[in-house]
Amino acid sequence: HRTRDCSLLKALRHVSQPRHLDEYQRRALDFQLSFNVEQDYGGGAGNLSAWWFDQDSWLGGRHDVIVQDGYRQLVDLFAAGLDIRTNQVVRSIDFSDATVRIRTTSAEFTGACAIVTVPLGVLKAEGIEFRPRLPEWKRAAIRRLQMGTLNKLYLRFPERFWDDEQQLGFMADARGLWSYWVDYTRVVDEPMLIGFNAARTGAAMEAKSDAETIASAMAVLRTIYGVTVPEPESHRITRWNHDPFALGSYSHIPPGATGADYNELGRSIDHRLFFAGEATTRQYPQTVAGALLTGERAAQEVLSR
Repeated sequence: HRTRDCSLLKALRHVSQPRHLDEYQRRALDFQLSFNVEQDYGGGAGNLSAWWFDQDSWLGGRHDVIVQDGYRQLVDLFAAGLDIRTNQVVRSIDFSDATVRIRTTSAEFTGACAIVTVPLGVLKAEGIEFRPRLPEWKRAAIRRLQMGTLNKLYLRFPERFWDDEQQLGFMADARGLWSYWVDYTRVVDEPMLIGFNAARTGAAMEAKSDAETIASAMAVLRTIYGVTVPEPESHRITRWNHDPFALGSYSHIPPGATGADYNELGRSIDHRLFFAGEATTRQYPQTVAGALLTGERAAQEVLSR
């Protein structure tokens, strides 16, 4: 029993040390950590709170689904009839008086209130200047929560060579290295695989070129299916940490933070500055559904001012 929080990895090492895991057991444990924990939360096991990392709630129904034809459908549905200005990079939000002023790189917008939906990574990097500064309770929550990584590699092949399974797993020597693949063929009707890298492995992969990333993935696929696996015809790679409008994939709870920090991040300021996004829901962080629900919550808060 511990009286202080620590990382999930430290806690697991403490309980597994007397068992003297062999190489296979170590790889199996690393695979489960990568597949069931690090990919869900975006943080490495060495950077997730042992007490709080999985404090989120079950959404109900099927946990993970693939949105055929992409999320653009949701955007188009919710944007219908709205006045949306694109290519407006927000530089500052001034809520020092009765009118909220939002300055972008090319314009200024005013209103009685504002809803801030930028990712936690942007808030942590102070990519937007708030006037006055955000209150300490809000800044403390932003400091304590962390932004994690889940990157994807899409590979389209001339033909299908893999098992007839929706999901493929690989127990790599290094935890999380191309340990999880999804067969995308039935979604796009073309022979395509998606490989995932989360946490430290996913972040480190961003420093590699496209060619290096593909070579690393192909080495694993050829370990599984043999040297005759063909080269991919095309590819697409995500690098979320290098996206200036995201600076990461989604939030997680490190040691020292708790689920209450999500509540603090979602609290409004003076009933004029409201917050939404996956990092503002304690129940459903890291999810699209959670982000949508916080948008509805913020809209209701504005309407009830």
